[in-house]
Amino acid sequence: SQDNLVTNGAFASDVTTGWITGASLSVGHDTANYGVASGAASMAGAGSMAGSGAYLYQNAAFTAGDIGKRFRIEASVARSAGSGALEIGRGYKKVGEFDGTEFNHPASSTHWSDFSSTVTSIAAGAGSLTWNKIVILAIATTDTTSGHYPNLSFAAPSGTTWVIDDVSVTQIGCVAEYLPSGI
Repeated sequence: SQDNLVTNGAFASDVTTGWITGASLSVGHDTANYGVASGAASMAGAGSMAGSGAYLYQNAAFTAGDIGKRFRIEASVARSAGSGALEIGRGYKKVGEFDGTEFNHPASSTHWSDFSSTVTSIAAGAGSLTWNKIVILAIATTDTTSGHYPNLSFAAPSGTTWVIDDVSVTQIGCVAEYLPSGI
């Protein structure tokens, strides 16, 4: 099996381990509403989505060797206030936006290509929010201008609160690569 590149994607006991919070986002540990197990990250947008202001993100373990490989990005999500869309990825680097019903991919992204996604309604682990599981398949690319690799981020616009849980990023495909020199 492939390793999950996300640290603390279950948010079981906190929202700070492995995650960085932008200045325009209020993040809390939600134990009353969660997707599967005992905790989630509640993100309330409070300002500009420019730069890294309204993002909860982590620099997952992407390396130069991951460029051109396909990944599965999964998250359980629920909107608890407002009407804004949840953005996954940042601005021109995003994988897409979830409006509460549909997941929409961008026309172009500097860090991802060849998108596909599914959205499935799931039962809440706790609370009364309407939960959806988003599964995105995409190929990792690099920003040729900056040389940056993909990262994982979630953003909530001002006046909107999203709760996220059970986040994972795994490579799809070959588990081992064998080079001819070793045969």
